[in-house]
Amino acid sequence: MQKTIYFNNSALHIRNSEHKDIKDIGLKGQISYKELSDVDNLKDYVQNLQSGKADHIILTTSSVEESFNTIKSLFQPIIAAGGVVKNEAGEVLLIFRRGCWDLPKGKLDEGESIPECAVREVEEETGIGNIRLGELIVETYHTYREKGNDLFKTTYWYDMSVKGNPILTPQAEEQIEQVLWAPVNRLEEYTKQTYASIKAVLDWLIQKK
Repeated sequence: MQKTIYFNNSALHIRNSEHKDIKDIGLKGQISYKELSDVDNLKDYVQNLQSGKADHIILTTSSVEESFNTIKSLFQPIIAAGGVVKNEAGEVLLIFRRGCWDLPKGKLDEGESIPECAVREVEEETGIGNIRLGELIVETYHTYREKGNDLFKTTYWYDMSVKGNPILTPQAEEQIEQVLWAPVNRLEEYTKQTYASIKAVLDWLIQKK
């Protein structure tokens, strides 16, 4: 079992103690390999990632869930959902916002379910409708600071599809500058200019093709 929490483009990878081989993670750049001896050390790891002192920390622990929840407790939780949308040509829906390629997603509104949130956010940010909702693909976790608050966002990503090749309309009020259909065999070009958490979702698609 492994869970990854992103801090900007740095990441904390929490793994079971029996999985100590790090060669399969495929990380580039600085790697710090830590054995968990004290849960309080998690705060130090978080500070190192937030400050950029480490690009990646691989943490082995006897309880992935316990370590994950300890880190999560240091932040204010936010729930969000989004979609990996494909058209009939097999192309993937991408948005361009704040200088990065991204996937459509947004925060959960009061009273709605997570799947409802995912569909609504995709519709609002890209202008498409008649979305066919598929299975939950993956959850991603990342932290950020907003208005003086340290936030921990859990994003639920769903497999989605639409008929044909619908017209796209970027949601200007959300600072979305461009929306496009990208061929799966070109996704690696877009992962060079995206967030680490989004790259993890797109890598799932690249490996699946």
